[in-house]
Amino acid sequence: MFHIVIHCKPKENNEEYFGKVKGAYASILLDYKDYDGVLQLSKFYINEEGWDFIEFDKEYFTFEAKEDLPEDYQKYYDELNEFGYSIIFNMYNEEDGE
Repeated sequence: MFHIVIHCKPKENNEEYFGKVKGAYASILLDYKDYDGVLQLSKFYINEEGWDFIEFDKEYFTFEAKEDLPEDYQKYYDELNEFGYSIIFNMYNEEDGE
């Protein structure tokens, strides 16, 4: 399983966040074996959620069990098991220094 981070921004049709936040760093947990596939799937999921891809973070992590995740991400493990992925959007505004 993989944990990757994507820098993204809300699409214009994302009524919940467009114009309200400048962007987000989306932490994506994926139950998939192939790294190239993880990159493609994560971009697809971000798009489906109403966000435009900017770039991938250079670092990524692999894990085998819930305990391998940072403690604050372990609560998303059940969602990962049920759906094959989980996305945590860490949003920022212009005032946040970005």
